[in-house]
Amino acid sequence: IGRLLSAMRAKLSQYAWRSVAKPRARNYTDPTTGRPLVRFYYLVANNFLGQTLWYVDVDPDSCSDPATNRHKQLVNLLTIKSQLLSSSGNRGLSREEELLQERKRSFSTGIVDYDLDPNSGTIVFAYQNFVCHLVDNPSVFNSAGDVEPKGIEAPHTPLNLALCPSDPRIAAYAAERTVYCICFASIANRFLLTSPTIRHAHAPQVYTLPAETKTISAGLPPFAVQEEFDRFHGFWWRPVGDEANPTSQDLIIEVVDESSVQSIKIVDPLKGGLETDSFSYPRAGTPNAVSSLVNVSVSRCADAGTLVCTNRPVDQLQLDEYLVRIDWTQSGEALLAQSMNRRQDLLRLLAYYPDSGLSICLLEESAPSDRWIEVHELIRPLLVTDRRVELIWASEDTGYRHLYHVTCCWLPGDSQAKVVRRQLTFGDWQVQPDHLSVDVANGWLYFNSTRVDPRCVQLCRVNYLANHESSSRIEILTTAHNVFNSSSSSSNSAGLPKTCSGLAFPEQGVALLTVHCSQHSPEARLCSLKTANLPAISLLTKAIGCDNFFLQPEYFQFTGPGGQTLYGLLFKPFNCVPGRQYPTLQYIYGGPHVQLVTNAFVG
Repeated sequence: IGRLLSAMRAKLSQYAWRSVAKPRARNYTDPTTGRPLVRFYYLVANNFLGQTLWYVDVDPDSCSDPATNRHKQLVNLLTIKSQLLSSSGNRGLSREEELLQERKRSFSTGIVDYDLDPNSGTIVFAYQNFVCHLVDNPSVFNSAGDVEPKGIEAPHTPLNLALCPSDPRIAAYAAERTVYCICFASIANRFLLTSPTIRHAHAPQVYTLPAETKTISAGLPPFAVQEEFDRFHGFWWRPVGDEANPTSQDLIIEVVDESSVQSIKIVDPLKGGLETDSFSYPRAGTPNAVSSLVNVSVSRCADAGTLVCTNRPVDQLQLDEYLVRIDWTQSGEALLAQSMNRRQDLLRLLAYYPDSGLSICLLEESAPSDRWIEVHELIRPLLVTDRRVELIWASEDTGYRHLYHVTCCWLPGDSQAKVVRRQLTFGDWQVQPDHLSVDVANGWLYFNSTRVDPRCVQLCRVNYLANHESSSRIEILTTAHNVFNSSSSSSNSAGLPKTCSGLAFPEQGVALLTVHCSQHSPEARLCSLKTANLPAISLLTKAIGCDNFFLQPEYFQFTGPGGQTLYGLLFKPFNCVPGRQYPTLQYIYGGPHVQLVTNAFVG
């Protein structure tokens, strides 16, 4: 059974067209023509190796020219003769990766995630138990299909590998209940970032937590936060370095204490027999795991290869039951954390300033007794000082999730900021919780919404500098098909990398969408071979030939008891004979969080 499940996972990864990893982009100059280009990176399935890293180059000045950008070739960045990748083959995932991918609802194998430093072109990813490192610099050399990554064997499977934004020679990853840090300038040295309960001025090269601390871990969120709130990272690099000490970088780490959480045993079918795995699972009415934060300073010594780590707890940040979201502001001045109570009807947005130790509650969201608060990613700081924060925020105060411009101000000694909100979007539809990009120069917000049809997600924009009293100023940039996986970074003249699909073209998988961000005339280009009036940039997945065994599902709708319109999908057998009755399986998922009836190819 274990071998069968592993084979099924590997097979399904070929059709898992919508990678969990979002597309990333970097700007560079073509050494031949001198023209500025944008390179978009994607993870695309390969029959033998699982997912590998591919890219496509786009000329942003020619986005409106169909002849230039139609069907540009997607190129495999890594050499097909890679000794590192081919020696392992598609052996599937480690147990730690499998658990993380299951909570992400992903079937992908091979390279399941990666990180990119857009300035240096440094790329890191985990493959099996290797930390893989390469530099892609198309301004200097043509890297098409000829890059051999350097593999650094790790003692355990690296999870959530992340480059330091201010020094891409350093990366961190989670493994075996703690966080490791690695310096690529001297790959022989790997240093463990120790738990804050262990006071060491210098982090040892190899360190194992004592047996009595088996319930304490660092670097990954607790089970409930991963499963229910879709947060999978437990450490965050500060985006800027220390001006006083340029070789020192700050890393916030989440420490999880599960000593009060019940442990249950579950039979593992992959191991065969009745062998079980133990999991810390907070049953209803029993204690949850307790999260706390520690600030680790990672310093590079004079030889550029040795790392020294010191840490201090973040005691000023008073967290509630669930730490659902946390990240640095772009300037690195403050850390913003979303903390939620157990009933999930009260959420607080907290700000922590590590240099001064200041901690303040910026705002609170509450829900009626018959509802809960839906966690989202829709937060973008616009201005951050030690007495004022302006940001874009989403709220469901009207019954639908909409965007707001929020100003938070406070005086010395205050624990709660005074809040002024201005609503930016309106209507009986909602902004999707997964994407928000800001064009600061022109004041545009780019977001996904269901304004056209609740079954379709469309890319829209609104200007937060203008005064809005209705949704008439909201511009819809795409139509007809679902839009997924936007880049979460701020938009620029190169556009937003997007992936799309629809029920009408399942065999086409997904392709690239770019939006040319202009103050007056935005250009949105959906890359579908079935849409003649919009040019395709690049096709991310090859046709899987499903015409022989797959019929496009059909929509149906009906009126619910409360008068609302409900939608469904009908999947018929590929050899369906009209007029003949067939046994029917009815599957209903009423929520929360996931909408299954969409105009998208889901496999």
